[in-house]
Amino acid sequence: MNFYSIKDKHVNMFSPPFLCASDEDARKVISDSVEVGSVLAKFPEDYILVRLAEFDPVKGFVSVNTDFVCSMRDIVRNEIIERTRILANLVDSTEVSNE
Repeated sequence: MNFYSIKDKHVNMFSPPFLCASDEDARKVISDSVEVGSVLAKFPEDYILVRLAEFDPVKGFVSVNTDFVCSMRDIVRNEIIERTRILANLVDSTEVSNE
């Protein structure tokens, strides 16, 4: 398990940390939370996802090592691409059912 946070590069502050099993899981959690019109969606260049620490649940140890995971811009861009793909599929399926 790892601790993650979103860093606001503009004010040099971190959001409260959250736990995920992997970097990919953390990306998914953040991606699912990005709403159209949110600060993260409006200003993605100001934010990055970082891994703050690793947590060993067996030994109870936390190893601090702040590492860049990805930019919020990448997450927002991928989310826009995915939502566009879903909408295109919905339009295609609606057109087929109307024929």
